[in-house]
Amino acid sequence: MTYQSPDLTTAPRLENDVYEFYREVHFSKPAEGVKYEDHLKQIVNKWESVFLVYINDWNFLLQLRLRDYEFSFWLNCFHKAYLHTVVQAKLSDVFFQPSKSHNEQWLIQNILRKLRDLFETTGFHEHMNQQNERYEKRIDAIREAYCATSELSVGAMDLKFYLSYLEGSEQIYNIDEVMKAFRAFEKRLKQQLWYGSQVMFTFYHVVRNTRTNRYMIRFYMTIHKTFYSEQMNYAAWIAQLWSEETARLGILLDTFQLENQANSEFIINDVSNDEIFNWVEPNDPLENLDYLPKAVTSTSKQMDKLCVYPIGFKPFHGKKGSFFN
Repeated sequence: MTYQSPDLTTAPRLENDVYEFYREVHFSKPAEGVKYEDHLKQIVNKWESVFLVYINDWNFLLQLRLRDYEFSFWLNCFHKAYLHTVVQAKLSDVFFQPSKSHNEQWLIQNILRKLRDLFETTGFHEHMNQQNERYEKRIDAIREAYCATSELSVGAMDLKFYLSYLEGSEQIYNIDEVMKAFRAFEKRLKQQLWYGSQVMFTFYHVVRNTRTNRYMIRFYMTIHKTFYSEQMNYAAWIAQLWSEETARLGILLDTFQLENQANSEFIINDVSNDEIFNWVEPNDPLENLDYLPKAVTSTSKQMDKLCVYPIGFKPFHGKKGSFFN
């Protein structure tokens, strides 16, 4: 996957389009004097054209689901309808290739028909509710764990870091490599002598930077107030470990904590917040949890959530540090 990596570009576009198709099919009302069947036909015709524009992109993207990747909610619905269509037609390969009998329009029409059938079932909406409830419970569990930890050290220090990559390096890495590098980074971090005696809680959130078309990881460390050291350059430690686990492609973007600290070859600290994201950024794990989408089914054109990620990996997670071991 290159600069136009489908997990960065096509996936969020398809996720949002499927959701918008669902909204129009399920909630929109026909104009006065227009029959419902004609209204529905107009919606379907419109979305057939939308999906046809980038069919080659999403046709390639959907193959990732067969290679140990998970899809976000609406992307997964689309993939199921796609797979059902090609299997029912007894095509020789799950990678769709147009032919005289089965062209691009045929594929899209059948996918949208199957999606409409799915959206009309009560089971689908129950599934949505269950997924959203599970998502909310996970957020609540992390929030409670963070609050419980913070009570053990009033005034604990919350440090936030942006783990990112050098400009241009997105041409040679994908989401799978980002996850592997971050796991290795976490393992190395836990091996540092100061980590076990200071860190009470860690939280991370992997996001898509829609401005730079690049992955970033918000990484937080909550440090016990008694053991926090003003002489210690935490940012330099984090930056060096991240760089070493990314073959020197990883850097630390920091606009908050490095104003009075020495520069490092691993740190870029002359960026403004607007250069990192287009909106207000959270300052601690609780704010980050509050800024998460309200539901697992939420989506928008400017969303920064991951739509494709390796099976088993959590795009955001929080846990107690080694301080309590």
